[in-house]
Amino acid sequence: MGNLLRQNKYTEPVFKRKKYLSCGLDEKSFSVLIEMKSLILEFNKSRIQKGSQEKFESEIITQDKKKSKALIVIPKGWLNSESVEGRTQGLQIKFLIEGLRNIGFDISVFEVSKRNCDLTPIKNKLEEFNVIFIWSLTIISPGDEFYEYLKYISKSDLATNKIIGVITASPSESRLVKYSKWATILGHVIYYEENSLFRQQLQKLLHTVHVPLLQLNLKGTTLSTQFSLSIHTSCLLKYNRFAWLLTLRYQCLVLGIKYHIRTMSIPLAEKKLRQLYLPSEIISEQRSKYGFGFVMVHRNHNDDAHLIGSFWDYYRLGVIPIVQMQEIKPIASYMTPYLDYFPVKTDLDLYAVLSLGKKYPEHFEELRKRILNRMNTEFSPEVVIKKLLSDSNITF
Repeated sequence: MGNLLRQNKYTEPVFKRKKYLSCGLDEKSFSVLIEMKSLILEFNKSRIQKGSQEKFESEIITQDKKKSKALIVIPKGWLNSESVEGRTQGLQIKFLIEGLRNIGFDISVFEVSKRNCDLTPIKNKLEEFNVIFIWSLTIISPGDEFYEYLKYISKSDLATNKIIGVITASPSESRLVKYSKWATILGHVIYYEENSLFRQQLQKLLHTVHVPLLQLNLKGTTLSTQFSLSIHTSCLLKYNRFAWLLTLRYQCLVLGIKYHIRTMSIPLAEKKLRQLYLPSEIISEQRSKYGFGFVMVHRNHNDDAHLIGSFWDYYRLGVIPIVQMQEIKPIASYMTPYLDYFPVKTDLDLYAVLSLGKKYPEHFEELRKRILNRMNTEFSPEVVIKKLLSDSNITF
């Protein structure tokens, strides 16, 4: 049955039925449980995160001088909550704005249009800013009027080391040509993967700074008061996702777990038959009611991209991510598997995590509390943006 569901290039999921899943469950779930419990015990003893956070904050010193200024350049409409980009990128841009404001920056936002771009508001003013962000390098292209203006002025009065580009797109070698053109006028580029083959390629072109692209939590979003055995996922139908969604639904039915699967289709949306991304307020409120969030990171056969936006969609709300990947490997040095997230590759991996959630909800409640604590400390807008500026050698 698995061969009928999944795309030909993929080997997972196999779509094992209940009796076959149960055969290997005890050994698998026991190993996951032992790993999780030992990590929880270690965390409760050491409180490493709190100590490292205090150390980092003590190393950051804001200079006593006049207020710094930041310019954020975005494609037109990307802060409009009614647009697709406003719903997928808007909260990430607002996270950047919030962090900059919290550490004393005055913020200006300049929206770039593909055609008839009016540069009057920024002409002869770029040198006034301590730092300039260009969000994103995939949409604002070399050859556009804004790019040509920036290229011209950077050769004269503008210091390129204070210009930071942001990459939000999936890793793609074809995009490296575009980024190589940006490299002539940028000091740094932000990329959301900490360690990957694509980042290594990017680093050859530009000084690459890893920053997780977190979203700002909306005021009024009600976070869950305790872990609930339930799972939520929301995704575009592409790659091999359909097979995994059917597998997820089947296992939830077998285990009697509450689930919510929201699929999106670009062809149906273009025909006005299906809505794409929901307003941020609605989807955040919906997600926050679930215990697990199911995230699929594959971008093609044998090509995964870690720490994508949907991971943080759940993590920031205290919803524990279950991350389906084609090869089990760490997603970041500051993210611990079985403590911050649960990596899964096979049907049995997924079934083991869901089964443990049913047997030991109290352990997952500890993980949920820890995640929310990290979001309030290590991943607050102020801390993340301070580290970004420090890594980019931007003084403020």
